[in-house]
Amino acid sequence: MKPWDAEHRADLDLAKRLIEIQFPNLKPANLKLLGEGWDNLAYEVNQKFVFRFPRRQISVDLIRTESEVLPSVAPRLPLPIPNPIYLGQPTKDYPWPFAGYKMLE
Repeated sequence: MKPWDAEHRADLDLAKRLIEIQFPNLKPANLKLLGEGWDNLAYEVNQKFVFRFPRRQISVDLIRTESEVLPSVAPRLPLPIPNPIYLGQPTKDYPWPFAGYKMLE
């Protein structure tokens, strides 16, 4: 296994299912892949939100810390930053937390 290989990957179907189950107000969730990097997989959801799913264990603490820190930092900054408003929980199908943010213009 290469260091950049995903340990878990939330493919489109899994991501849609997780979002719709945990956040029923987003049903029906229309997902579009935005990108896949070293640590996260990102989907546009309903043309309003971006959801990020960790690909590797090492990025789980990063998304948790980001979800805790960004809301308190955002009001102090001169530019808008991603602010997690949806905090997904691990399930039997996907073992890590994930986060959803309002899409920035």
